[in-house]
Amino acid sequence: MISIEEYHRDFISTTSDEAAFNDETEDVQYLENVTSILEQYDVCPRATPCFFERRGSQKSIISIHGYSDSTDDGGLSDNTLSIFYCDYTNKHEIETINKKRYNELVEKCLGFVTDSVNGYIEKHVDVSDPGYALAQNIRMNFEEYDRIKIFIVTDKIPTTKFKELREESILNKKTITRLIDFSLFYSQHVSNKTHEELVINISNYGIDGIPCIEATENSLQTPCMSYMGVIPGYLLAIFYKDYGSILLESNVRSFLTAKTGVNKGIKKTIQSNPEMFFAYNNGVALTATDVIVDKTNNIITQITNLQIVNGGQTTVSLFKELKNGDPSNLNKIFVPMKLTVVNSTNSVEIIHNISQFANTQNAVKESDLDSNSDFQKAMEAASRRVRVLGTRELGRRFWYYERTRGQYIQESTKGTDAQNNLFKKEYSKERFMDKIEFAKYRCMYQQQPHIVSKGGQTCYSIFTSQIAEDWDKNKDHYNDEYFKETACIAILYKKVYASINTKRCPWFGGSFRSQIAYYTLPKFFYMLEQRNVALNIREIWDTQSVDESIISQMMVIGKVFLDQLKEVGNNGGNPTQWCKKEECWKSFKAVKIEFNDNVLKHTITATESEKEKQEAAIEQREIEGDLAISNLALFNDWRKVKQLMMRNDYSIEDQNIIQDVINYLNDPIHNRITPKRAIRALEIRKNIVD
Repeated sequence: MISIEEYHRDFISTTSDEAAFNDETEDVQYLENVTSILEQYDVCPRATPCFFERRGSQKSIISIHGYSDSTDDGGLSDNTLSIFYCDYTNKHEIETINKKRYNELVEKCLGFVTDSVNGYIEKHVDVSDPGYALAQNIRMNFEEYDRIKIFIVTDKIPTTKFKELREESILNKKTITRLIDFSLFYSQHVSNKTHEELVINISNYGIDGIPCIEATENSLQTPCMSYMGVIPGYLLAIFYKDYGSILLESNVRSFLTAKTGVNKGIKKTIQSNPEMFFAYNNGVALTATDVIVDKTNNIITQITNLQIVNGGQTTVSLFKELKNGDPSNLNKIFVPMKLTVVNSTNSVEIIHNISQFANTQNAVKESDLDSNSDFQKAMEAASRRVRVLGTRELGRRFWYYERTRGQYIQESTKGTDAQNNLFKKEYSKERFMDKIEFAKYRCMYQQQPHIVSKGGQTCYSIFTSQIAEDWDKNKDHYNDEYFKETACIAILYKKVYASINTKRCPWFGGSFRSQIAYYTLPKFFYMLEQRNVALNIREIWDTQSVDESIISQMMVIGKVFLDQLKEVGNNGGNPTQWCKKEECWKSFKAVKIEFNDNVLKHTITATESEKEKQEAAIEQREIEGDLAISNLALFNDWRKVKQLMMRNDYSIEDQNIIQDVINYLNDPIHNRITPKRAIRALEIRKNIVD
């Protein structure tokens, strides 16, 4: 495994290169890179860049570099304001950060929040300043926040005496501060471990503990311990109030954000019949890495690293009653609980499986839950198969699709130096997409900028839900050309984002860079659609670049959109929240914008585009058929499959298909089998044997 020193040097170099390409400051680029990765590990949300530094109302310096606001997150109701400060050295040798420095930076962030709420920033800062809109948003929504989190992100590592977690209260809001240092980033991203633990002492919540009984035998051979118990409804609600969605295992969070609202049945029981909640509700499934159990009284008194892997909807519903309903109802509610303590070396896999199995038992599609859906596998396979055109000197080049988090870093560091260097040439970080970025590119192409603006996790959840509904009917559509198309949208987005800077665009004042890019691409696609043409994707793929006429058109679009956002702000609205609403997209879509006819040289007709997609789907079916026929020989249990089919009431037609497979494998020269029947045979075998 790559050492922290080597990884630090590589990451600093990559950050410098990306900052230059994006015309971004290196500290902001570092902040974006780190938080976008750690978002996948549920360590912190992805930061929206927002550089602000001024002298505040108390005459001390207040400063931030980014933020995340979850008050509009698709129904999850986490209601957390996250503020980021980036302490970046840009040095190849790793330095240390001490507690004094950490506290100084925390105070700068807390000062920004305070001066946002009291209106000081709005009174003393121009409306075009990047911090103005954020300060306005914080002031207007402060009552909605349940907690504030301050993240100090740095390329340093803490001194040995550093104790990082700090909890306090600011303006009567629970405030948690956290250091995202390079050792934490390295341990999480490279080795998939994190060194901070969340310890919950039950006695802090007014009760001695949670009643429970052991449900497994405690032995060295047992990878986990399980407990059955009953957790008070108010306690579950307060846990969520204090810690928010960090308690929700990522699979559950993805599922919840795709929901349209709180489950009506749960809500009705809470409000109308709370005494029957235990009888009506399936309960919650929890995991932890450690617990302290008072065996005399059969109660759990302390839980470490609590995660809710099933029952997120129940938890959120109870929390909403605590916040907006009649909290006294929660005193009458008790929730069935299954708690599994996982402290083995394969804890990540076990927790993932518990989440997957617990949720699939409740009719949540597996494709909604994890990275192992057929769609995710198809995109990963395409990325390893579809080669970028290039000269012999460049060697083989591909786009890398990261289906599971941390996959790229593991593959790029597992071999010898020569092998790792070859891998990085073939799969350059410039040609990289993770599954959340993939979803954002597709939603932009599908003209859904308001969904992209809601944040990566919500966008991913909505997109995968759309795929799950469409997969069985149109899976041939999700082929190599579909992957190449998405890679081309990535090329276009990155070029547009990099071009939105004060050097090229005098109209850009430093605010709303991401939102401008999110809306510029869909508007461009809509303008092409109105002219009955489509972007020539093959041209972009073959050149791995975008013509300047297209970028110039995008900048015209971007300026118009920024003018609209400024108007929203001047009228007392909040531009960032406005971008998350479909009305924003409908309004901007209707705006007339001058079109550069030179762009048409890089388009094809809509008919040609549709024909290309149909041909790609046909080609995909042929590829899958040929592959299915070749895969038949991988198994020698076809006679067993036929026997099992007869016991499970399979149709005569399906039984004949399996007999055709047996005949084909016995004599492939004289007994042919069609691709369609081969595909069906593999489906039958998977259902029966696997």
